Amino acid sequence: MSTTDRREVRVTVYDGEEFSHGGDWPPGNLAEAIAWLQERLDSVPPEYRDVVKVDFDSVSDGYGGHEAGIKIHYIRPETDEEMAARQARERRDAELRRQQEIQTLKTLQAKYGPQS
Repeated sequence: MSTTDRREVRVTVYDGEEFSHGGDWPPGNLAEAIAWLQERLDSVPPEYRDVVKVDFDSVSDGYGGHEAGIKIHYIRPETDEEMAARQARERRDAELRRQQEIQTLKTLQAKYGPQS
């Protein structure tokens, strides 16, 4: 398989909102929060730790209030297995599109007759 067709994969380490993540929210104590973040960083393979991003944002709760949100993620090249699975999906999708287009063509030809 050619590595020129290899794509990037976004890996989400953590994606949560303050009041809706089942207790897996960083503690309020700074030292404990740093340890919590370090645990998430340690879960990333060492070769990608220097590219891990963390986004802090505010998410509307729909009632005029906001919840804090945290997303931790990194980008890495897809594995050989991921690339093979993606390529197989793309081939299946292309064949499905082709079959749908042929069916559309047949339907239009039946309706309007062959065009010269």
